[in-house]
Amino acid sequence: MGEFDFIICHGVYSWVPDEVQEAILGACGRSLSPTGVAYVGYNTYPGWKSKEIVRDAMLLSVGDSATIRAKVRRARGMVDFLQKVAQPGSVLGQALDDYQQMAAKTGDYYLLHEELELFNAPCYFRDFVARARAHGLDYLSEARPEYTFAQNYGPAVVGHLLEYVHDQVLLEQHLDFVVNRHFRQTLLVHARCARRIDRRMDRIRSRRMNFAAQLSPVGGHTLLGDSDQQYRDPDGNMLVARDAGQKAALEALADRWPWTLSWQELVDAARARLGRVGRLATPDLEARIDVLLERLIIHGQARYRMDPVSPEPTCAPIRLSEPARRMAELTREDVDAFVFNHWHELLPLAPVDRYLLPLLDGRRNSHALLEGLLNVVGQGLIRIDLDDGGVPNEEGVRDVLAQWIDALPQHLEEMKLMSVCDHTSVIDYRRRA
Repeated sequence: MGEFDFIICHGVYSWVPDEVQEAILGACGRSLSPTGVAYVGYNTYPGWKSKEIVRDAMLLSVGDSATIRAKVRRARGMVDFLQKVAQPGSVLGQALDDYQQMAAKTGDYYLLHEELELFNAPCYFRDFVARARAHGLDYLSEARPEYTFAQNYGPAVVGHLLEYVHDQVLLEQHLDFVVNRHFRQTLLVHARCARRIDRRMDRIRSRRMNFAAQLSPVGGHTLLGDSDQQYRDPDGNMLVARDAGQKAALEALADRWPWTLSWQELVDAARARLGRVGRLATPDLEARIDVLLERLIIHGQARYRMDPVSPEPTCAPIRLSEPARRMAELTREDVDAFVFNHWHELLPLAPVDRYLLPLLDGRRNSHALLEGLLNVVGQGLIRIDLDDGGVPNEEGVRDVLAQWIDALPQHLEEMKLMSVCDHTSVIDYRRRA
């Protein structure tokens, strides 16, 4: 097939027989370009040790069920039964609780793929790397590098592990036990590249990147003084900043979110913010921002990439990117219809969006969009209900859909699919709506 810079194997490796797993790694070893990177997602121990209890119980209950619906019904029924009889605090009880937390976020497709798949063969991380090495590959990192830094797991972990564990693979295998990891997204390179891997942060390289981050100051506003201030990211993780220049940089990143700033743009924005409150930037502002970015990267609180992520302005008529339009069209019959944004985040779609987003090809004004949605309602593909549960008349349906289209520019901006280009164009678009 030739050579490839990137090979992606997600949701396959753990769910195929052993000989296919070997063939996957063999294909990566043969087809990866000299400086290429292969991604493999797979289930891991120790996290799957307890999850296997639930899977085995489900398979026992499912038996030879003929249909997918029957399989799902029996599997969920088994979990409900076991939760009633499991001893509080037992291994089984904890495994069931963990499963229910995951099940609340996923649909039947996930249950069928994880718990009811014919093959599901988790492995220890160290064993996976050993198999990869047998095919001329070696470990580079995880797709989310923050998982690889021991300091993110607390001083007790650092004190115990870094003292005597000097091999990266062995270190991360220990970390998997610390967090009971059940899934990995591992990046592999050719073994001959392994000697060139340097896991220390390189500020020269960082300065070539573009960054995005969203950390909000606890208390609502940034205090540009040299005092401790707490910031919270969207996942609830905290960061404490004391330096005024670093606070100004965090404020600039938050204002720009979800789009990126280059390193130089970030330095300039921080300097300008300090100037507006009458503070002179320290001579080492650039170094202090380097330190901040290192912290954000290590803790997984920043997005970073070589190319900038800039918004496409939302102007009338709206044109959504073709991949987003096609994804909405292809998934709209699914229970969990979705699209992805610039950061590859999964965005669940409301019933109206499932049919509206595919229409945003830049050729339809607001009137054409409204007519398109009215046609969808007329076919019975979506239903419009009032807040009180009632069903609106024809004019009421038109008003509801018109309001939805009216709010579309802001809606797309919130989804990080587009950005409002300027105030005038939004007013003009709403007039057309």
